[in-house]
Amino acid sequence: MATEVGPVKTVEAPPLRPLSLPNRLAPTPTSGPKYPVKVKNAAGQEVILADPVMTRALVALMDTHAVIGGAACHWGGPAALAETMSAIHGIMFAAKGRPWHEAYHFVNDAGHTENGVYALRAQYGFDGMTFDDLKKFRSIGSKLTGHGESHLNPEGVFISNGPLGSGIPVAQGLALGDRLAKRDRLTFCVISDGACMEGEAKEALAAIPGLAGRGELNP
Repeated sequence: MATEVGPVKTVEAPPLRPLSLPNRLAPTPTSGPKYPVKVKNAAGQEVILADPVMTRALVALMDTHAVIGGAACHWGGPAALAETMSAIHGIMFAAKGRPWHEAYHFVNDAGHTENGVYALRAQYGFDGMTFDDLKKFRSIGSKLTGHGESHLNPEGVFISNGPLGSGIPVAQGLALGDRLAKRDRLTFCVISDGACMEGEAKEALAAIPGLAGRGELNP
C-alpha cells in the first residue's frame, strides 16, 4: 500500500524568552567593612577588602555558640576560603550605578562554608546584620542556617545550597540566561575540589568552554 507524502512545511519557532526571576536580595552595603585590609589588584590599584583574619575569628565565635547550642558546624571550609570570599564580595559590593545583584550572580556550591559568608557580610552590615546576630547561627528562629536557604534567608541567598556539585550547572544556567536576555552580568560560583568530581559538575565544566566559545554564555 503506497504512502502519500505531502510537501514539507517550515514552522518558525517562537524566539526564546528567558524567565524573569524576581529576588529579594538585600541592597549593596552603604559602608565598607568594619575591619578593612588594603591590597593591590593586578593594575596596582589599592583596594579595600574585609579582613579574612577577622572572618576566621568570627567563624570561630559562631561555631562555639553553635556547638554550645547542640548544633554541628564547619571550620575548615570557611577558613580556607576566607580570602577568596573577601575578594569576591569586594568586587560585587563595588558595583556602581546599580544593585550588586544586578551586576553579579553569586552561587555558593560549598554550602558548608556559608558561615564564612555570614561572618564576612556582617562586617559590611549587609541586610542590617550585626556581630550579635552571628551568635544565633544555626539556632531556631535565626535565618543564618548551616547551609544557605533562599526560602529562609531570601535577603542573602538567591540560590539555595543543593546537592554537592549542583552549583556549577546552576551557575552555568544563570550565565546562559543572562546572555539570552542580553544582561550585562557576571556569575561567580564557589565550588570545592570534591564537588568538581560529581557527575553534574563534570558535565557543566565540560560544556562551559564550548558554550562560551560560541558566545552563548556570559562570563
